[in-house]
Amino acid sequence: MIRVALIGTGAMVDFHLDSIAKDSDANLVAVCTTRMETAKKAADPRGVAAYDDYTKMLEAEKPDAVIINLPHYLHEPCAKICAEHGCHILLEKPMSTSYESCLRIIDFCKQNNVLLQVAHPQGFMAETRMAQDIIKSGELGELVMVHTQRSGTYFYETRPKWFWKKETAGGGIWINLGAHCLDQFCQLTGSPIKSITGKCTYLDGMDVDVSANAFVESESGVTCTIALSGYNWSRNDECTIHMTKGSMKLRGWQDLYISRGDDEWEQVDCSKYAGPFDYQWEVFSDAVRKGEVTKCTGEYAANILWAIEQLWK
Repeated sequence: MIRVALIGTGAMVDFHLDSIAKDSDANLVAVCTTRMETAKKAADPRGVAAYDDYTKMLEAEKPDAVIINLPHYLHEPCAKICAEHGCHILLEKPMSTSYESCLRIIDFCKQNNVLLQVAHPQGFMAETRMAQDIIKSGELGELVMVHTQRSGTYFYETRPKWFWKKETAGGGIWINLGAHCLDQFCQLTGSPIKSITGKCTYLDGMDVDVSANAFVESESGVTCTIALSGYNWSRNDECTIHMTKGSMKLRGWQDLYISRGDDEWEQVDCSKYAGPFDYQWEVFSDAVRKGEVTKCTGEYAANILWAIEQLWK
């Protein structure tokens, strides 16, 4: 039985907790966040302990594994303490606020002989997994290039204020949504990022980016263009996968469409795959039991952060 604790009650909290609850070989033992009232709100319905200090929680509960679901700038110090307490770590994306910080987290885990998986979600999504299957099958020929476009108001009033500062968020739309786009590209190509160029734009008085335009090349030689805008534009979220005998489109977090070289787009049934958070937990818990991370390693996530940093130079 894997004893699991959750640190941080950010936007993904319920997804993580629900996935743990479905695992008969895992036991949630505690929830921790800086406000006891918030911790209790998540912990009490599940009959587990609530804490407002994760060091005290680690010492008292001695979990085998933790999910770190904190603001970006808190990932490194929390990961360090969890590793020192011998906890395997599922760390929310982006891995940290800088590439160097990612390398330090990897070292902490290696020094303490604990596993690290980063919660980049794209490779766990049913639609991406189905697209991977179609690419590998050769049904649409060879993968040529990918184009991703996402837009929508990024700095809305209810977004937590730590997102608005480089010191705490690491960056703006590029580190947050750009990480998803780069993750998706790496999953589709099965290859890390080799090179990237592009540009970000900024609002007056802000040190985090509001848009990004990037040209990316994978180690396998496939290229990708990414266009992100967080200005006050209508929402759009689409990834087009161009192949030699047709194309695919990933729309939002829900739909995959295929075209076999004509103007007709057919929706693909992806229901055979589990939900992304359930599959992500399954992969992580399996890694804990077997002693090896097979997906979204620290090195994988650090490569994405390296690519993100290149647009800020």
